[in-house]
Amino acid sequence: MTYLTIVVKDDSVFQLRRPYDLMSLLHQEKRADKLAAIKNQLIQQKEEIESDSTANNDESEEDVEQLVGNNFVNIVAIDSRPEKHEPNCSQIMPMDFSMSSFEHLPSVRDRRSLQIDPESEIHTTITNLEDIGDYGDAVYEALKQNSSSWLLYTMASFYWRAVGNAGESIECLRRAIHLTPYQYRHIPLVSLGNVLHRSKSSEEAAIVIHAAIDVAPDATISHYTLGNIYAVMADYNKSVICFDNVLKLDPEFEEAKLRKYAVLCHNRVEKALKAQHDTLQKTLEELQGYQKQQELWLHYQQKLLSEQAPPGTLLEQRLHYREYKIREIIDSTNRGHKNGAQILHSGGGGNGVVGSASGGNSNTHSLNGVAESAAAAAAACVTVDANGVNAKKGNAGDCHMVPILIPITFVPPS
Repeated sequence: MTYLTIVVKDDSVFQLRRPYDLMSLLHQEKRADKLAAIKNQLIQQKEEIESDSTANNDESEEDVEQLVGNNFVNIVAIDSRPEKHEPNCSQIMPMDFSMSSFEHLPSVRDRRSLQIDPESEIHTTITNLEDIGDYGDAVYEALKQNSSSWLLYTMASFYWRAVGNAGESIECLRRAIHLTPYQYRHIPLVSLGNVLHRSKSSEEAAIVIHAAIDVAPDATISHYTLGNIYAVMADYNKSVICFDNVLKLDPEFEEAKLRKYAVLCHNRVEKALKAQHDTLQKTLEELQGYQKQQELWLHYQQKLLSEQAPPGTLLEQRLHYREYKIREIIDSTNRGHKNGAQILHSGGGGNGVVGSASGGNSNTHSLNGVAESAAAAAAACVTVDANGVNAKKGNAGDCHMVPILIPITFVPPS
């Protein structure tokens, strides 16, 4: 016959403060299961975070091309003679609202509020004079003599760009666009696009440059300027297309090659930074989730420990339990002897435990034999193992008791 032995674990979470509370036991079991599940999930999340961090440390093998920073176009040098006044185009030629001058664009309408930095490089591009003021005076004198020259108004806009006045530059370009023949209109349009672009109105600048390309599709300067604008707008695909168009028209345009490589390089760097940012953001979210799971794990762990009985309580419960079992054994033994005594005192016939009165000493010996037989049966009923735990033996009807021998003396009736 095989016996199943259940061993109680001293530090078990199921040793509760209130062992009689069934609901506490059921809740404790659920907490233990939840705690184990959270622990496994935390271990899995930790492995995933570490693997993602390791994978993202790989460096790209792509080399970085040259990066060039400049967003204005080269201007064709035009000779002029020095004089002493600024070319104020609005005073020389008054002009009303005109759709052909792109006044439907908000930046052109609010041109007086635009701000640009002085283009110091444009000074050496448009003239050999050391003082830009001499150049402005010369343009002013020329406009006084010919106030309908679109070329002079375009030259006047260069002066205002050099000194950093966006409003006056646009005033001159409005008149230049209005007066320029269609086949040359792309020249003032490109200049207007540069002014808008430098005043941080790049989207409207792109509209103006597209109009310039419609006028002269073969003008490399228009495609080059549009490529710069799209690069600043971070539309790198369109920027590369524009620089490719420049190189198709002029394969020797070195500046366009450098800008194209710079855009490709910047695009790769920006994509790598964005991917790194996304990875870091994902890692941050995973760490936040990991922290929440860890806090939940600690909550259940504390709840389990708070419901678990302390060592002192466990010892007290064990002592109470053993005391209860000892009392139960003693009570069972006493009940067994009480029943035996009742049988002995009840008398009986020829088949009874106690013989007739005429039995004399024979009856006394028979009674003592019955007591000894009962004691032997009780001893066979219960044995004690090495740990002090009662192990039941015999039939299912056998009682649980330790043998206690009580001497019984029967005095036959006289």
